[in-house]
Amino acid sequence: DIEYVVNKLKSNHRRIALLIEDPHFYRKIKTGRPLRFFKRHLSRLQVQYSFKMEQEEIVAIDEQSFQEYVAYHAFLLIPLGRIPSLPGCFLMIKSCPMEYETILSDVRRIVHSLEQTTTLKSIFLVADTSKQDGFLRQYTSVDMHAYTTALDKIIEERLVDKLVIVDGKDSAQLFQVKNRWLGKSCASSHSFTGQQYASTMIGFDMIRNHPCFEPNDLVLQMDSDIIIKCNCDVIRQCASIFERDPSVVTFAFPIPSKGGAALHRRL
Repeated sequence: DIEYVVNKLKSNHRRIALLIEDPHFYRKIKTGRPLRFFKRHLSRLQVQYSFKMEQEEIVAIDEQSFQEYVAYHAFLLIPLGRIPSLPGCFLMIKSCPMEYETILSDVRRIVHSLEQTTTLKSIFLVADTSKQDGFLRQYTSVDMHAYTTALDKIIEERLVDKLVIVDGKDSAQLFQVKNRWLGKSCASSHSFTGQQYASTMIGFDMIRNHPCFEPNDLVLQMDSDIIIKCNCDVIRQCASIFERDPSVVTFAFPIPSKGGAALHRRL
């Protein structure tokens, strides 16, 4: 498994071959881990341990149908030596129950789009269930059963590493997070005008307390309905802004526009 690969990479610098049996579930051998899971975590290892990764599919013949199928997916890891530590990026997707019909397809789209061109240190989905009615710009009613089912499917498909559900019932948590981030003494989850903020701050705290978090890491936060098209490593491009200018605190993800992305500098 992945832990075994990590130990081997640490202990010696030899090539490692990792074979995934029936990667496309042709023979219905359900390991619970799709091929995407292994590609994601091996790509993350490349951030910490410099190695070249080659992939190959090993084809076999089905004895019943005499059809070809992919029996194994092989990863060959060729160590190249330690690389300098670079800022990592955590992805935080924000959602609410109004998105019960779209959240599964939205998370699939975002994760698949970003992981085609970049390596994310960890993926968090923050589901704010503290409100089930009275949303700003509310466009539909809420089906909590359908929403919960969709969240379960997201976990089943291993699209995200961590699901954070904020139901707003823990007043002590809300009080602490608001006092820590805003210096205010109250336990509200939304502003007077209806904007949510507590679940976002709780998500930030969860990321900051993650075992892999480093002080120079970045967080890409977005709503679940964002549409992304990546032809290059846009995360690394954004990270370069912070590396060039230490006064930058936030950087707006580039969008199609005539102007540039918005910079927010530390005063």
